[in-house]
Amino acid sequence: MKRITRRSPRLLSCAALLVASSAWLPAQTLLLNYDFEGSGTTVTNAGDTSGANLTFFDSGGAASDLFSSDGEGVGGVGQAFDNSASTGMGSQGTGGRAQSDTSVGGSVGSLSSFTITGWFKTDGVPFEYGATLFAMSDGSTNGISLSTGNNENDGRIRMRVNGTATDSSAVNRYNTVSDWQFFAVTYDGTSSSNNVNFYVGTEEDALSLVSVGSLNAGVVESATGRPVVLGNNQDSNTRPFDGFLDDFRLYGESTGADGVLDFSEIEQIRASSIPELSSSSMVITIFAFAMVHFVRRRR
Repeated sequence: MKRITRRSPRLLSCAALLVASSAWLPAQTLLLNYDFEGSGTTVTNAGDTSGANLTFFDSGGAASDLFSSDGEGVGGVGQAFDNSASTGMGSQGTGGRAQSDTSVGGSVGSLSSFTITGWFKTDGVPFEYGATLFAMSDGSTNGISLSTGNNENDGRIRMRVNGTATDSSAVNRYNTVSDWQFFAVTYDGTSSSNNVNFYVGTEEDALSLVSVGSLNAGVVESATGRPVVLGNNQDSNTRPFDGFLDDFRLYGESTGADGVLDFSEIEQIRASSIPELSSSSMVITIFAFAMVHFVRRRR
């Protein structure tokens, strides 16, 4: 037993490194990842696409610090993109945005399949009126965009691929007001039916499937000459998301269907954003790893 005890710190350290380095990361390519931690006007991309940092702009088009105060991010820790100075949601107001250089759409390139995940919290208003969550699109034939549903008090997500749109079918599934809500959308361009999945979760509630849709749009064409934009339209203040955004991710692959994360991988992403859940999950995993090692040594 002493021999096992002496090795336990090393064992637990190895297990912790294993968990931290690989267990929480899907194998798919993480192209864009914005955690909105920092100060000033620049948001760093932690994904693989080079040159994809964002700049915050206020409603008047001036570069502005839109990082929230510390403690306002998901789980009550860290920071977020604070667009709560918007005068309304979507077509009902004006507001700021986070936007990259126009080269980024071409750098991301064509995508055969992808997964988008993130968190939002409205500023006391419903999820409605066509507010832009994410856009990397020319607006008509190439690229991807995500927005709130167009109707009043809609509570749906609309995804557009190469100019063709589909909505999550369940009204009000995304209409939690003033609380953090997790969203995810997957798209498989190798198929033409039942190839779009919409998911939802919260800080307290695990991931659930909202609906399955069909979008016969094929491979996502490269949005060459277009930026990545979060929280509003490109170079515009007219479709603001009135609230907060956090931990935005785009996974994607240029060929095949591997850009689609499965349910368990998306749930891991949701849980990893919440300090209490991610810490307890890591402890459980390390304990399980240690027990397996212990049993093997007893043999």
